[in-house]
Amino acid sequence: MAKKILVVENSDILRNELKHSLEAFNYEVLETDCTQIGENINIEQHPDLVITNMNFENSIEFIHNVRTNFDSKATPIIMLVSENTGRKKIEGHWAGASGWVGLPLEQNKLMNVINRTL
Repeated sequence: MAKKILVVENSDILRNELKHSLEAFNYEVLETDCTQIGENINIEQHPDLVITNMNFENSIEFIHNVRTNFDSKATPIIMLVSENTGRKKIEGHWAGASGWVGLPLEQNKLMNVINRTL
């Protein structure tokens, strides 16, 4: 059975790029452009991994909510970070993110992080 990855990304282009890349590696992709819907999908579908963009207005809250949900407290969370500073990485880490991938997205780096995380 394919592992499920929840992608929460507001950019249609990036979300579709992630979806196609992950499906090419035989992952089942759950996707949304809204953190609230992402929280609902997380509760209902129990993904094996969550990928979210740190540029969402409430991304830290989303990560915290996923992490504090009993059923997903151990679910790895990878954040996409476009800023080339450590601030977003630190904020995400303290909220409960497991790792990060820089933007613009490079498929080989993404897959390396996913493979290390799962």
